[in-house]
Amino acid sequence: FPDLMAARRGKAGVLSGGQRNMLGMARALMLEPRVVLLDEPTAGLSPAYTTVVWKQVRRIAAEGTAVVVVEQNVDLAVSHSDWAYVLVAGRNRLDGPAAEVGKEDLSSIFLGGGAAGPGVADGRMREIGR
Repeated sequence: FPDLMAARRGKAGVLSGGQRNMLGMARALMLEPRVVLLDEPTAGLSPAYTTVVWKQVRRIAAEGTAVVVVEQNVDLAVSHSDWAYVLVAGRNRLDGPAAEVGKEDLSSIFLGGGAAGPGVADGRMREIGR
């Protein structure tokens, strides 16, 4: 997290929201965990900080740490994930390889009407009953 290096001698209370998110991740990573849980890691961040955070998430995962992310921005989450679970009202409605989550699948789940999308229809994803 390059932005934290410049602020390393300052107080956490004066950091921006994005810098605080990065600081929280950095503190967690100092413990060398096997799993990192991130809840909306990019909420309220500028596009620049969003890019930095997701780049670090991918780096963490590439180094062998499992990363579980809860994110409302489906396109963003899916584009940076290996596996996806789509929750509706706290229940798992769809899961499978993130690359297979299609807009048709999501439209079917969130907007209703019509058959499930190609990921579900050809068996690459699993749609969970209501």
